[in-house]
Amino acid sequence: MHIRLLDIAGEGKSYILVTYNIGLMVLLASALGLLLGKITDLISHETQTPESTDTKDKADSE
Repeated sequence: MHIRLLDIAGEGKSYILVTYNIGLMVLLASALGLLLGKITDLISHETQTPESTDTKDKADSE
């Protein structure tokens, strides 16, 4: 039905192909961005500095 409407409007089927490809690229780019964000979160973790561990030990001993 949509193709028939596009034929009536004078548009070719290439319009559908371009729209499909753009949608596919947006979807895959979003998925790749989320995946790389998760990988970055897994790799980069906060490390404790020696000063922060010393203050915790002092607070625990008191």
